[in-house]
Formats: sequence, C-alpha cells, structure tokens
Amino acid sequence: PKPDDGRYEVDHLVDLVVGFVRERDLTRVTLVGHSLGGGLSLLAAQRLAELGEPRLRRLVLVSSVAYRQRTPPLVRLSEHRGWAEWAARILGPELIVRTLLRSMVYDPSSVTEDQVQEYAAPLRTPEGRRAAMDVGRHLDPALLETLSPRFPEIELPALLIWGRHDHVVPLHVGTRLASALPNAELVVLERCGHLPPEERPDAGLAAVRSFLDRTDAY
Repeated sequence: PKPDDGRYEVDHLVDLVVGFVRERDLTRVTLVGHSLGGGLSLLAAQRLAELGEPRLRRLVLVSSVAYRQRTPPLVRLSEHRGWAEWAARILGPELIVRTLLRSMVYDPSSVTEDQVQEYAAPLRTPEGRRAAMDVGRHLDPALLETLSPRFPEIELPALLIWGRHDHVVPLHVGTRLASALPNAELVVLERCGHLPPEERPDAGLAAVRSFLDRTDAY
C-alpha cells in the first residue's frame, strides 16, 4: 500500500521497521540496509536500544547514509511535487531511471535494460510516483546529523560495504562511520559505485557471508 497520508518522513519509516520487529517478536535480527535503508537501520538500532529491547544481533550497512551531505538532484526535485510529477509524466520513468542508474554506478555501460525496467516499475503508477516523491520531500539532512553523535553507542557488530567510486554517498562517509561504530569493519569494493549488490554481487555476498559466519556466536 502507498497511503496518501504524508507520513513518509524518516521517523515514521523507522517506526515501521521497529514496529515490524516488535510485532513479530523477532530476536537476534541481522538488519541489512542500503543507502537510505542503511540510515534507517542505524536509527532503528538506536530506537530499539532506547526501548531496552536487544532484538538486533548485527548490522550490514551498504553505501549507507549516515551524516549530513549534499542532497542528490532527484531528491531536490521531489521537493517540488508539481514539477516532479510533470517531469515524470513527460520524460517517462524509464528515461529517469536509466539516467539515475548510470549516474550511480562505476561503469554506466553496465546498466542493463532489465534493471531499468525493474527499477522503473513502481514509478509507472500515480501512487508509486507520489510515494517516491513523498519520501524525497520528507528527507531531512539535519536529522541524521543530530543523531550521529550517538552512533558510538551502537555496539552491535557492523559490516560496512562501500564502493570505492560511490559519488552518491562517498567513501569518506563509510570511513567516518566505521570509526564511529565501536565494533565495525569496512569492506571497500574496487570499480564499484553506489550499487554494490548490482555492480559487485559476488564480492559483496562473499563479504556478508564471511561476516555472518564470524559473528554467529553473538
């Protein structure tokens, strides 16, 4: 469902994750988040700690947002809902997604038409476009900055995976985050941009499997 209730701010998205974990009474959870999902994972870990519920076992953060940074152009456009909706209708989701994916990866020629079609699918409906724009409109760069001083309190084992050539969430963010988290390790993938699961799936998966094996006793 993509309710038109305006509740797409970061706090509400974190509430959804935390609420799901609590409702299902999940424990020893490995929370994996990419990009914005990584930021949500960090905040979910903080929220569950505040509730006194040690339900998380470890974190895997892939090209994760963590600190205040330059807002991507597509997110800035989503702040102007009318213009964004007009651009989506005129340009079409495929062109927007193709351009976006090529700007994110290390090798633009590696983007396939299958990838474009899959990523564009949610944007083919008015509800999907509106929900995507609502997420962008409600992203508050200052929020993570206010919470980041507490990252050292997250003592869970954490694996950070970053592309060497990530221009969306640059590698220096990963380096800073790895220093802030007490029990973190950083894996840097060469010839890789912002989409490690797409660009370096084998290397990324090997790093995750090794991390899970080594931290299984926690």
